[in-house]
Order: sequence, then structure tokens, then C-alpha cells
Amino acid sequence: MAPSTMEDYDAKRRFTGCAWGDYDRDGYVDLIVVSHMGEVIDDVLEHGDFYIALRGMTLFHNEGDGTFANVTYLLGDTSGAKVAGDVGVVYGAGFQPAWVDYDNDGDSDLYVVNDIGRQIK
Repeated sequence: MAPSTMEDYDAKRRFTGCAWGDYDRDGYVDLIVVSHMGEVIDDVLEHGDFYIALRGMTLFHNEGDGTFANVTYLLGDTSGAKVAGDVGVVYGAGFQPAWVDYDNDGDSDLYVVNDIGRQIK
């Protein structure tokens, strides 16, 4: 994977984990990258000094020609959402993603080990 194929890569984030999996079942292995720190929001709950990292995941689709496209919007995070709990937003600090068939429906589901925050459903 050449760096030029990942133009949306943000060097300011602290990446902590990744997982390869064919989420769309097209025969090419895709990549999810999770960061421990994303955009830090001060006092997000208006309860004093509280810091939280949002926008902690990036999803790359394998185009099958040696390049990857940033398709994070498929996770629902298209506008840099500042609301914890939005799909695609790690509320807290992500550590490690995994592709598993959590609900036994035959397709891959994304599970992210997280720190500091609430469970994303």
C-alpha cells in the first residue's frame, strides 16, 4: 500500500489497531484502522474538565488494483460528527477492531475494543 493511495491519512492521530477483512464480500481484503486519539472535544458533556476522542475509525476499501479508497462514510461519519454514539464515531479511545459475524447472519460485523466511554450499539 503506497502512502499516495491513502491521501486522507491523518498523521496527527495515534493509530492503535487495524484489522483486515472482506466486509463487502467482493473477494478483496479491506482495512479498518482505529486510533486512540482523534479529534479531542473539551467538556463534551458540560460536566467540568472532560476530554473525549471522536472520529477514531477509518475504513479503506480494497479497489482490487493495488489501491485503497477511503470509505469511512460507510460507517455513517460523513461530516465530522461531534455527537457521541453516531455510527462510525468512537466515543472514547479505540484500541483494536475485529471483523466477526456477531449476529450469525453470514456477514462481517465490526467490533472495536474501546477505552473511556460508552458502548456503541
